[in-house]
Amino acid sequence: MNDQFKTDCLAIMALALETPKAKADIMIDWAAHCQFFSVRVYMGGWKSSTSPSLSAECHNLDAKNHTPDYHTDPAKVLEQIKALLA
Repeated sequence: MNDQFKTDCLAIMALALETPKAKADIMIDWAAHCQFFSVRVYMGGWKSSTSPSLSAECHNLDAKNHTPDYHTDPAKVLEQIKALLA
């Protein structure tokens, strides 16, 4: 995976770890075998009855089995999360 993809995913992970639950729950998934990183942001915290305020799938486009139809650049997702949290 390229360094920028890794750097952006790690920045999103840091936001997930540092954001107070009362402000937002940031949920992430990582699948190493296909280099797939997904993000869901629930403003005000997760509730089973609500949809995420933001949902994105990021695939490393350098990976063999990527799906560009569902790809969102993690740098763009990071900026969207920061805007939601502002």
